[in-house]
Parts: sequence; C-alpha cells; structure tokens
Amino acid sequence: MPDVTAGTNRKISVHSILVAVVILLYPVVAYVAIDHLGIRLASAVLLLLLFGSTLLRVLATRSLRWPLVLQAGAVGLILGAGTWLRSPLYMNLVPALIAATASANFFLSLRATPLIESFARMQKPALPPAEVRYTRAVTHLWGWAMLADSLLCLAVAFQGSMRAWLIVCFPLSYALIGLLFCSEYVVRKRRFGEYSEALLWDRIIRGVLERAVPAARRGALIVYHTVACWGLFCLFTALFILVAPPLWLILKAGGVENVRPVLQLISHRWHRWYVGMLMQIVTPLRFIFIPPRRGAPGAGPVVYISNHNSVVDLLLLTSAIDSFCVMAKRSFRFVPLFGTAMTLLGMIFVDRRRKFESEDVFRVLRARLRAGENVLAFPQGSRALPFSRGTVKRGLFRVIMEERVPVVPVAIVGTNHILKKGQFFFDLTRRCRATVFFLPPMTPGGDPADLADVTAFRDAVVERIGTLLETAADPTRL
Repeated sequence: MPDVTAGTNRKISVHSILVAVVILLYPVVAYVAIDHLGIRLASAVLLLLLFGSTLLRVLATRSLRWPLVLQAGAVGLILGAGTWLRSPLYMNLVPALIAATASANFFLSLRATPLIESFARMQKPALPPAEVRYTRAVTHLWGWAMLADSLLCLAVAFQGSMRAWLIVCFPLSYALIGLLFCSEYVVRKRRFGEYSEALLWDRIIRGVLERAVPAARRGALIVYHTVACWGLFCLFTALFILVAPPLWLILKAGGVENVRPVLQLISHRWHRWYVGMLMQIVTPLRFIFIPPRRGAPGAGPVVYISNHNSVVDLLLLTSAIDSFCVMAKRSFRFVPLFGTAMTLLGMIFVDRRRKFESEDVFRVLRARLRAGENVLAFPQGSRALPFSRGTVKRGLFRVIMEERVPVVPVAIVGTNHILKKGQFFFDLTRRCRATVFFLPPMTPGGDPADLADVTAFRDAVVERIGTLLETAADPTRL
C-alpha cells in the first residue's frame, strides 16, 4: 500500500521549493511576467502563487504563524492593488516589503534568542559566551543591512524605470547581500579559528588568512611608511626651498653681511624638527646620535668626513650639526628651486667625471675654510661603494692638511637598511635604528706636498671610521 503521507509531504516540499525560487527570483519573474502577460495578469498570477502558497503551508502544518500570515497578507494587498489598478508600482514594492520583513524579524528576535544565534546552535548547541555576543552583534548587523536594502528597493521602485528596478533589486541587491555574508563568514573564521577540513572553502580561507593576510599587512605598512616618509620629506623640503630665497633677500636687506651661516642654522632647526616628527609618525624608526646633537667642536672651521650609505645620511647630519656647507654632486645644482636653495646654503658642487675642475672646487673649499665655515664631505664618491681606502680620494685631505683644519670622523650605521640606493619604498616592518657616531677630532700633520703624508692621513681617518663601522652593530657596546 503506498504511503500517502509521504507523497503529500513530497508535493508540499516541491511546491515550497518552487515558491522559494519565485521569491528569490521575484524581480526577474515580475519583469518577464509583465512583459509577456501584462500588468493585471502578472499581478494575479504572482498573487495566487505567493499568497496561495502561504495558505497551503498553514493547512499542511495546521499551525498559524502570525508573522508569516501578516507578511502574506501585505504581499496579497499589494499585488491585489496592482491587479485592480493595473500599475506596476505595486509589484515593484514587493522586494522592499520582503527586505523590511526580514529586517523586522532580525530585530524582533533580539528580544529573546537572536536569529543568528539560533542558526549557530543548529551546528554547535553549546556556544561559548564570546560566540553568543558575536551572534547578537551579527544579528544587529543583518537587521540594519536588510533595512538599508529595503530602503534602496523602495527608492528605486518609485523612480519609474522597470529596467533600473530590475538591476537594483536583483543583481545589485543580491550581490551586496552576498558580499556581506561572505565577509561576515571570513571574519567569523578569522576570529574564532573554527575551520572544517571537509569544506573546500574553509581550507581556502584558512590558507589565504594564514599567508595572504600577513603579506597584505606588511605591504600596507610599507606603503604607509613610504607615503609618510616621502610625504613629510617633500613637504618640509618644498617649504624650505620656497622660504630660503625670500629669507635671504630679507636678511640681506636687514644688513646681515654673511647670510649663509644664518640660513644653515635655520636649516638645522628645520630638519631637527622634521626628524623628531618623523620618529613620532613612523614608530619603528629610531635615530641615535653619539654623542647627542652637537655643533662644531671648539673654535674655527671643521671638516666632517663621513661614510655615505643612503640619502637619509645628509638629513640626519643636517639635523645634528648646527651649520656646515656640503660637498655634493653637481647635478643637484640644476634641479629647479632646489639648486637655488642649496646654492644659498653654500653647497660646493663637484663634478666627479671632470677631474680638471677639481682645482676650482678646492679653491672654493679653501675660501670657505678660511672664512671659518664648517664643511661636510662624503669622500667615498658613491653610496654604492664600500668605505675603504680604495674608494676615498686624497685631494680633499691634501687641502685639509694645507689649511691645518681638524677633521671630525663621522660613522653612520643602519641607514642602508632604511633606504638603499635605487630603492623607493621604506621597508620598516621591523624596528629599524640608525646611529650617527661623532668620533674625536683628528688634527692633520705632515707635509701636504708629500703624497705619502697625505695618504697616511687619509688612511688614518678611513681606518678610524672603518673600525667603528665593523664594531658598532650594537651601539650599547660602546
């Protein structure tokens, strides 16, 4: 004897699936029905299908669920008005009504057991307190999301275009809801770490979160540090470049004979402020000066001889030393505005490719030293070269010996890890520390006309800096 009850349940199940499909695809079904059946007949068909399905469900289960009846009644009234008045507006209001009803169900469930908590307990009956709080928050989120979706569908229903209504209520609305669902699913997996090995997407999500998220975080930090460092540098440099020429004119008009030391002191204070602000904004970055920030030791001019690892070197020395003019490559002179500002600061431009100009450069250097100005030089020639005897030229040391000017060796450690030559991005994902060591002054001796004496003095300075570079990986050891 056949099982009549099973057949009845199977028919009701098939009908429920059909109704669910119609509800999910309602915008498409309504659009096609209006196009082929007309407004009145389409409204009547949808009314019988949706409202009739509710009655069949009530009769089959023999239970009266008032939220379901009220929702079916509202849909019936709207579609009935559309059938009677032959207006597509009433059919267009149904998605807004469905979303509003879903929003109300989410919010009303917060009075007892939130809907999301009920769904979660189907898979995990004993929910920890943290997950209970999370499901309540997600129920709030879905309530507001469905309310926003209802308002969106309501707004597009009154604008009059069926095609626009179809696009907003079907692909766009469903895509936003799907994006919210997927995002919440990933966040939940990330927060509680409960992955199912039987689910392919759980394995994919875990792999992405364990590998891609740290890489993305590292990339975001690199971008942030790069934007912060270069942004502040460009801002401060541009402001100083714009201020330097008019300030020079003002000082000249005020009767200041030698404007250059005043501008160098202002540049020192400016860059000192910039370095302090940079360390506050980019927290992994630390600059240490041993001894602390200083001016020229004693009276008279001083030549600072330093190794050169990065463009950061000049910035640090400018913030640490009160005043000096720099020996730098000639190409800086032709940079618009920047070259003018550097000329006013007293930069000595050197063309390393044209050796016959060296005497002209040394003549300017002698004049600066005799005027009592301090000089900063990076004699190794290029940031890509190691600081050794073979990369340091002797001409500068011959001039220093002729003028009997003391030399302050400077060793800079760590800036090559901040920004290497040819590198644009600041990789500061790990704590990065740069240290500037000011070594005791060295007074030149010997005969500047004797090449052996000049070589010996150069080697002594290079050895002093090189020895510290080899032993100063940890400044606390000194």
